Amino acid sequence: MNELDRLKKINESQAKQILSLENIKENPKRMLFGQDSQIMRTSMLYFNIFEPRATNMRYWKGDAGMPDTFSDRKKGPERKLSLIDEFFLTMVRLKVGLLVEDLAIRFSISVGLVSQIFSSWINLMYVDLKELCELPSKEVLNENQSHAMKDFEDVRVIIDCTEIFVQNPSKLDARKQVFSNYKHHNTFKFFLIGVSPQMAITYVSRMYGGRASDKFITCDSVDLLHNLEVNKRFCNG
Repeated sequence: MNELDRLKKINESQAKQILSLENIKENPKRMLFGQDSQIMRTSMLYFNIFEPRATNMRYWKGDAGMPDTFSDRKKGPERKLSLIDEFFLTMVRLKVGLLVEDLAIRFSISVGLVSQIFSSWINLMYVDLKELCELPSKEVLNENQSHAMKDFEDVRVIIDCTEIFVQNPSKLDARKQVFSNYKHHNTFKFFLIGVSPQMAITYVSRMYGGRASDKFITCDSVDLLHNLEVNKRFCNG
């Protein structure tokens, strides 16, 4: 075996070690989703929705780059990973919660590129999916009322807040905003979530620091309160 053949063989061997959807298909034991084929099929359906716009998607560079990120007139940059593997990376991080440093090693790309890919896809998914999260009218709910909720015909949405732990910010002002007295830890109050009686997510608020109370977040979600026709005195009591 000459030197060129040896290097080709090494390259092929290393390529198989990189985490990618193609390699996962060849070796299901590496599946980070727990070998759940249903999750994979659902993920592929979503990818088919995102793919047309993702083709022209430019990598996220903060709020200042928002218009260019989703421009339909500009073709996206040359990519280290295929579109499907960028989407796969995003889903792995969402599902398993791996650090960007870990994903950089698994996908054989830089830490900075992992961050750019993840942020870009999250913003694309937000833009394309936010219209699916809609609070149904009373009429729609009544037409589709479940047997379990027959005694609660006036219920349109069930709401609650949740929190996730975050690292201790370096700036004192930021620490003050994210420290949760309830959790005794730095947290993000991870949205006010609204669920319909049929168990569909129908409302998601913006994110708040852990210092914010559930009541404050609820009263600050004016679009939700407006749709529910809540009396203004609700937040003044």
